[in-house]
Amino acid sequence: MEAVRYLLKDMLDEMFPECMEILIRKLSLQAKKIRYNFTEGEVELAVDRIRYVESNMHKLIFNVLGKKQMQYHLYGKLDDIAPELLEPAKKKKALTKILQGD
Repeated sequence: MEAVRYLLKDMLDEMFPECMEILIRKLSLQAKKIRYNFTEGEVELAVDRIRYVESNMHKLIFNVLGKKQMQYHLYGKLDDIAPELLEPAKKKKALTKILQGD
């Protein structure tokens, strides 16, 4: 655990939104990566670069953004990989709600 920013108690209302914004930016820079043995070979992908995943007859097609759009193929079920792919988005959404005061 490391300190990202310190809050002064008597300036909490002014400093809190800025501190949360810094925290969200820091967490988004630490993009989660996954590694799969695709039919094209073993590839490590940043989860936030995956545009979408198609499923067709137990074959998953990962459409990934990069210098050019790439596709990687994997045999499996979408239900098996969905939790791993959705976890970073849930954390970011929760932090954003905290920042907005919801």
